[in-house]
Amino acid sequence: MNVVLTVNLIDSGAAADEVQEYNVYRVDSATREVDDTPIVVLKDNGLGIGKDTDEGDLVFSYVLPIESKEAGETFSFQAVPVIQGAVDPSSSFVYMALNAVASYSRESGISINHGNSNAVIMVNSIDGLVLVVDYSWPADFADLDTATVFLGSSVGFGCPGDSNSDYLEWYDDDKDKGGTETVKISLGSSFDDAKWTSQVIVDFNAGWYGKTSKGPATIIAYTEKTLSDGTVERNNNAVLLEIKEPGFQKGCASTHVGTANVTVGSDGNVIIDMIPALNVE
Repeated sequence: MNVVLTVNLIDSGAAADEVQEYNVYRVDSATREVDDTPIVVLKDNGLGIGKDTDEGDLVFSYVLPIESKEAGETFSFQAVPVIQGAVDPSSSFVYMALNAVASYSRESGISINHGNSNAVIMVNSIDGLVLVVDYSWPADFADLDTATVFLGSSVGFGCPGDSNSDYLEWYDDDKDKGGTETVKISLGSSFDDAKWTSQVIVDFNAGWYGKTSKGPATIIAYTEKTLSDGTVERNNNAVLLEIKEPGFQKGCASTHVGTANVTVGSDGNVIIDMIPALNVE
């Protein structure tokens, strides 16, 4: 089976212009160990391979043939940018996809795990780190309520913390069609305050207010840091989770739709594993 691998850096800021191509490495789905040898290179040459149709559009793509011979087999990968002629594994544009492709039958076949595979954000330091989560919904639906839970506190419409807690900031109750609710989770300051050590969980809940709407929604997550001069630097490492089935309620949203598993390694690097709550059939 042919699988299209694509990294889209459109709207990722001026720094994305420095990315020349991507080396793709196979990743062990269980241990997350990355192979040393790239299996394919994603190009932005406009040759129409995969989703790259225009040269210089910052869409890096290639078609990779994959064969599965065993039920339950998975394919995970890491895409590492080449910048100024050198592979840069420390770049904020590194992208890892766990279980991106999974076998779906005893006979072996392969299926794409649409929106339901873990997506990973990697950052080189916890200092000042903030996880930003945007809950969004389509233009034909209105009033998705959200609840974000961190260190025992929750924020969102009708939640005990309402709009703020020590390490959570919720940016208002959006009742409109095609709306967005944003939450900022202060991972760095809570780590500095010894509220957690090497690992912590952020839970995401979502549901339609009443039963006026029914349909899917999305979570887009990325990180940012406040620099010493007060400016906010967004890291260009956004990932997306699909919310297949939000719940219904008239108070604090209680339907669990995803989790962020945050780990600080011994080398100081931070891995944020975004895990969807629902399985795709």
